[in-house]
Amino acid sequence: NKVSIIGVGAVGMAAAITILTKKITNHLALVDINRTMCESERLDLLHGSMFANSCRIESGNMSVTKNSRVVLMTAGPRPDPNLSRMSVAKDTIEIIKSVMPAAAKHSPKGVFIILSEPVDVMTWVAQKITKLPYEQIFGTGCHLDTARFRAIVGQQMNISPCSINGYVVGEHGESLVPLWSSLTIGGVRLMNMIPNIGTEQDPMRWSDVRMDVVNAALKVKEGKGYTNWAIALSVADIISAIFDDSYRVISLSTNVAGMCGIEEDMFLSLPCILNRWGICGIVRPILTDWEKRMFLNSASVIRNAQTIMKF
Repeated sequence: NKVSIIGVGAVGMAAAITILTKKITNHLALVDINRTMCESERLDLLHGSMFANSCRIESGNMSVTKNSRVVLMTAGPRPDPNLSRMSVAKDTIEIIKSVMPAAAKHSPKGVFIILSEPVDVMTWVAQKITKLPYEQIFGTGCHLDTARFRAIVGQQMNISPCSINGYVVGEHGESLVPLWSSLTIGGVRLMNMIPNIGTEQDPMRWSDVRMDVVNAALKVKEGKGYTNWAIALSVADIISAIFDDSYRVISLSTNVAGMCGIEEDMFLSLPCILNRWGICGIVRPILTDWEKRMFLNSASVIRNAQTIMKF
């Protein structure tokens, strides 16, 4: 169950320590353009591994990732908290171009999970560059947004998020779409009780929850400049679903061509079924008119970003 992490910044190392403490893998490989820092991080993890998980930990060039079952792409410049995720797209593309072909060559059967921002566009770029099958390469997408959505709804209703089922789809960003039609609590569909829930016509203003989810990362960035722990826990959950051959449904950034009214190649989040090989199926949600309109708006945001990307 070898896991390789490309990029040992705040997100990469948060993912590494989470994977170790959860005992997800017994073989971890770290790669970064700063080889000295990468080796120092390896040693730091190694020295503490007795307290977490006895694990083989390597660092070096891309060859140390050979035959990985999962490869995490976390490298990229840190977005300015005051700017959108799209602001770092150009620089991140150059990094992906420089590392992804070699990573794919060393682990042709591996599952590649993209975390680099903006994640939907970067997953599209990485797939185009590597030509990996869609089931083998996807982005973390709206998995964390889904967790935030359930947590915020649970907080307002004084119910554990674990007892709430519902998904966020679309862009991992400002145009994300909470699927209110999918939201159930104890098997009860909230839309049956509040038909306009989440829309502009909702008298109870559940529509505010969408902006709470959008702004969740901004609140964290205001205090520390970046997010890392929640996304690390999110990706560790995704890896566990793969290694367990779980067939769990998780909202991930995948190619949505031919789905929900979208014809061209682009990556957006939809509920995906995960097994040991990666994405083995996509659950196509039945969208309300409002949800479809919002999802197509999300697609237009990504489409506009893709048209100016050169690689």
